[in-house]
Amino acid sequence: MEQKSANNDTIARINELSKIRKDIEVEMEALLNYLNSEECKHVGMKGPLVDEEQYPRSDIDICAVRNARHRINCLHTDYKELEDKLAQALHELHNKKDVV
Repeated sequence: MEQKSANNDTIARINELSKIRKDIEVEMEALLNYLNSEECKHVGMKGPLVDEEQYPRSDIDICAVRNARHRINCLHTDYKELEDKLAQALHELHNKKDVV
């Protein structure tokens, strides 16, 4: 009985990690859509924030673009850590004898 409880706990943890992963994916997609929108002149993650004369571009909100890029980078790091935790939990579940 204790084994089934441990399996259920692991499955619940996997489900929670999967939900968090999905939330991160949705937020990253929304931020990327914003950076690639007409509002940001399709600057994306790598587009220049300065013009040909090296002055800040006046046609985009540079602060908002930098904040979105920073948030995406943070989420990407969180996503990689979450993937490792999820893989570890899946290995743990499959290594148990009585998988529910």
